[in-house]
Amino acid sequence: MQSPSLRTVLIFPYVALVIILAVAIGALSYQTGSQAVLTVSESLLEETVGRIGQAIDRHVVGSVATLEAAFPNGMPAPEKIEDTIGALRTRFWIATSLHIDPNNYVYYGNLEGQAFGLYRYSYQQGELRIKYRAEDHRKRYRIDGINGIARYESTEKALFDPRKRPWFQAAQSSNKDIWTSVYIDFGTHDLVATRARRVLGPNGELRGVVATDMPLRALNDFIGRLDLSPNGLAFIIEPNGELIASSRSPNVRPNG
Repeated sequence: MQSPSLRTVLIFPYVALVIILAVAIGALSYQTGSQAVLTVSESLLEETVGRIGQAIDRHVVGSVATLEAAFPNGMPAPEKIEDTIGALRTRFWIATSLHIDPNNYVYYGNLEGQAFGLYRYSYQQGELRIKYRAEDHRKRYRIDGINGIARYESTEKALFDPRKRPWFQAAQSSNKDIWTSVYIDFGTHDLVATRARRVLGPNGELRGVVATDMPLRALNDFIGRLDLSPNGLAFIIEPNGELIASSRSPNVRPNG
């Protein structure tokens, strides 16, 4: 049997060593690159989730302050809205000034079916929505400024009864602030979630409910503006699995 030449004996280990070294370097580079991509991806994901969390916190914190300004804790509700219409208007204007984006609408309904609400179009303009009798249709008045003259604009065609709305029914039996499930707004027909609080009378009896909305359109628009990859998807869901907002679909307006 012919023994291998000296050249073969010397070259083969060298070639094998070079191949092994190249494979090791390639594997190490791949692992390092994969780890770097994973680190950057996780950092970007955490930043995106943090921004979404900040947007939600902005809605939540603003709603707390809005309700407290509209009906401070411990302040008894009037027996009839018309008895303190001036004070209600002043407090509700202040309440909607705190976080006008997105908490630009605060409203109150009582057990008699009366309703009072203030919707802010801007820092200078707003709209009062009022009804004094359960069987009346709600009237809308435009106002310019906190002390502006209320100018009649229209009467709603559909009968608004606060006692039948989800926010009223959910809050009237709770001794703390509540968030409703997502439902269809009476006026805009957009999907909203509402923070509501029951308001008591002088003797601790239930008189009504004060509330402010969290429009899901605002959250959906924010999610849609996030800088995501072409295949990326951001969404917000409730604990029960219901979709609140998505970066891929205009899910905040119901069909029909």
